[in-house]
Amino acid sequence: MIPPSFQGAYLLVYPENVSTIFWSSVPAPYAWPMLISATLAAIVASQALISGSFSIIRQAMTLGVFPKLKVQTSSLRMNESLGPPL
Repeated sequence: MIPPSFQGAYLLVYPENVSTIFWSSVPAPYAWPMLISATLAAIVASQALISGSFSIIRQAMTLGVFPKLKVQTSSLRMNESLGPPL
């Protein structure tokens, strides 16, 4: 990925691109791969956030600092696969 220092150097040369610094500093042939990479990174990050929040809530329920909730797994063999109760 493009480090922030590169973006700062790019702004020194092209100060008019301050509102679109990321996409202006990406060379045209790399725009689509960068968009796909950014989308995949956002998907992975959102899944990590969901998984982490379920883990923290489960630990808080175990410690008794969070009200008991019904947590239903989507698989009998995989206890980590969580989903809403049906």
